[in-house]
This record gives sequence, C-alpha cells and structure tokens, in this order.
Amino acid sequence: MGLMDQSHLLRRLICPILRAFFVTAGPLALTFAGGCSAGESGLVLGKPQPQLQGGNGGTAAISGDAGSGQPLEVGGEPGAAGAGTEGGAGSGSVLPDPTWIQEACTPTLAFENRDTTAQGQLFTDAVPDPSQPVWAAAHAACRLLYRNAGEVKPISKITLIVEDSDGIASTAGTTLRLSTRYLKSLADRGVDLRLEVTGVLHFATSLVYQNSGSSADPAPPGWLAVGIADYVRLESGYIDRQERAKGGSYDGASSQTTAFFLDYLTAQNPTVVMQLNQGLAPTSPVWTNDVFQTLLGSDVDTLWASYQATL
Repeated sequence: MGLMDQSHLLRRLICPILRAFFVTAGPLALTFAGGCSAGESGLVLGKPQPQLQGGNGGTAAISGDAGSGQPLEVGGEPGAAGAGTEGGAGSGSVLPDPTWIQEACTPTLAFENRDTTAQGQLFTDAVPDPSQPVWAAAHAACRLLYRNAGEVKPISKITLIVEDSDGIASTAGTTLRLSTRYLKSLADRGVDLRLEVTGVLHFATSLVYQNSGSSADPAPPGWLAVGIADYVRLESGYIDRQERAKGGSYDGASSQTTAFFLDYLTAQNPTVVMQLNQGLAPTSPVWTNDVFQTLLGSDVDTLWASYQATL
C-alpha cells in the first residue's frame, strides 16, 4: 500500500470520529413539514427552513414522474445525506451532517421529467425520490468546501430537468439538466443507474454551491472549478481512485484528472481544496497559480510533477 493510499485509509478511519464531536443534532427522518398541496407548478411538498435566496451564474457541462411533464417541488428535511446514507455510495458512515449544513444546504428542489418515453422512465425507476441525491450532493459540497454557513452562498431552490438531449449533464446557475439518452446508453451496458445519476448530480450540484471566480477576473480558471466539482464526486465515493493514470495535465480537459491531483494535494494540506475554493470567491483577487505556492510551498508545476511520479 502506497503512502497516498495509507493517507486516504487513515482519513476514512479518523474523520468519522472527528465529525462526531461536531454533530449537534440527531439523525433527521425524511419529513414534509409543510404538508402537501396542489400548486401551480405541480405537487408541492413542505419546503425546508430557513428559506434562502440567491444563486450562481455561469454554465458547466459534463460531456461525453416520467410522462407527467409537470414540475415537482420537493422540500422538507432529509436525513443524514452524506456518504453511506440514502443517495450516497460513501464509506459506510451514517453520522448526520452538522446542523448548519442541513439548514444552509438543503434547497427546495423543482423537478421535471420532460421525457415521456421509456428513456424518461429509466430515471424514475432508478431515482424515485430525486431530492435525496440532490440533497446528498449539496451537503457534500458544503461539507468539503466550507467551514460554516456564513461562507455558503444562499441557494433557495435548485431545478433539475431530465430530458432527451445530447451529452450527459449541465449546470447553468441553479438549473441542472440530465440527459436520458445518456441514461439509456448506461442501461444498455448494465450500469447501476442510481449510482451513476447520484455521482453526476454530485458534480452538477457542487457547481451550484462552489465559488467560480473573482468578480474582477475576466478569465477565471474554469479547469479548477470543474476539478473541484469532480473532487466532491470523488470524495463522496462516486469515482474510483483506481482510475488514476499517468499523463494528462492538471488544467486540461479532464476534470477527473484535476480531481485526482487535488486529492493528492490534500495529503500535504488537508484543507487545500476548501482554500482553493475560497480563492475563487467573488471578492477574492484575480486568480493566479501563485495560490498553490502560498498554500503548499511549491509551484503548481512542481506539485504536478511530484504527483505524476507517484503513478
């Protein structure tokens, strides 16, 4: 077992113990506190409290009740929507997230399946309650990228649209889109659709919550933003670390390659990804790769070469 694998094993053994000291509430059962009523946009289930406002600009994409045609507003309070719970692959931990994550990172979900064919039914069969993977993804992003509710951008609602389209999925502001053609291609290969959808939603939902660059930056590092999103997916158990491979580049077309690199850097600085996310905050200075030197004591090219040497 290499040093990196030992580091990850140690973190997975110790982190659940440490998290127990920060849990301030017991597990929450799935409830619909607001009751159910017919609304203009379809069935409306009780919304989470408190209600927050805000959103995120920009668009990112992953490339590579069916038949209703009606949106579904889903709210209420999820259970411990983290690794090892409903909606998560994870490491088996069932500890609930801290109260601040449950309160600041549990948005109302507006869901619509626009594909009335058998392709659309694939999503419904695999994910009968779409709020669960979205909440799990939102909680994971907040847990990995922020220290408290004051740092999290206020998101009151996320919209998830499942439709017959090219590609895999995309994020634009607080709207997520998922392709049923992609789901059909996975089903034809016998892939576990629930696991795959949940992983994709971790990537797409993370992009809603994470920072995307200084408001003064004309060219923020998009490679880092999507790399952080895939890091959230990786840390949540939806990317296999055995897929790491030599080659590529830290700022290239593969967000998964960037995620593996960020994962390697956490052995030197466990909070480096959280700090990089802060470096992309709207009020932060214009981005330069000098941030890596500041946080890790080496320039990014040297760090990348060191990572490559471990593969």
